[in-house]
Amino acid sequence: MMSQGPHSLLVFVLGIIACNVSGQLSITPSKTVVEVKENNHVGDAVLNITVGPAVKGDILNVQLTEKKNCLNLRQLKLQVQCSSTCTFPIKANSVLDRESNCKTFRITVSYGMKGSVQTKTYVFILIDDNDNSPVFENRPYQTSIPENRKINSTLPGLNIHAEDADTGSNAMIAYELIPSGQVSNSNETIWRPPQPNNIPFEQLNR
Repeated sequence: MMSQGPHSLLVFVLGIIACNVSGQLSITPSKTVVEVKENNHVGDAVLNITVGPAVKGDILNVQLTEKKNCLNLRQLKLQVQCSSTCTFPIKANSVLDRESNCKTFRITVSYGMKGSVQTKTYVFILIDDNDNSPVFENRPYQTSIPENRKINSTLPGLNIHAEDADTGSNAMIAYELIPSGQVSNSNETIWRPPQPNNIPFEQLNR
């Protein structure tokens, strides 16, 4: 018979189980603004997403929603098989063009397991590629030049203007004047007639 006195020892074991009490999943990248360069290839990943924690064999249900349809996703549903985390790319099903209506666009990611659903919205900003040539306005240009006009003087009624659909340094335009029938291969931004300081009308019409 075991003694029930004050020196008796009672031994028991506590079983501790770690679990995700809140059921919340974390998603990375946590930064919601993403910069992507235009003129990608179809099938390129524009963003890689990781969701966790998970257990090997878990299935993550994903829906990607896009209103502007820049990536040609519309509403795309995925089932991602997980290990300790769940990883999947957002891929472009079309070539991104900043000069269209896709300078910025949003993708909403809905994700969850076993009935729980969470959402996160990413804002994509397209980085400009120098893929547009300058376009002259109001062509053709025509003016009359008085005889003996001095070099570097402004030509009357001739305002040449071009626009470039790119942005920033990609939209900088250098103008160059070259003689008719010649193609410029220099870095000069302007062509100036030779000396003398004025050119007689009769010389220009030889």
